[in-house]
Amino acid sequence: GKKHDFRIFKESKLRINEKIIINADTGYTGILKFHKNSVLPKKRSKKNPLSGKDKRNNKKLSSQRVLTE
Repeated sequence: GKKHDFRIFKESKLRINEKIIINADTGYTGILKFHKNSVLPKKRSKKNPLSGKDKRNNKKLSSQRVLTE
């Protein structure tokens, strides 16, 4: 729809148990303010490219998210 998923999440004021780990994509940047036990992929920049380890971690996180989506 017209609203982004993260906006809907914020507006819902949904409370998730602190023990649950949320695997989110980069569209949910800022979710740590609402849920401390969240995992986001690392973002690259022009000055700071991703290391091999970061790329592997992002790929692993992405494959876990695909299963749940």
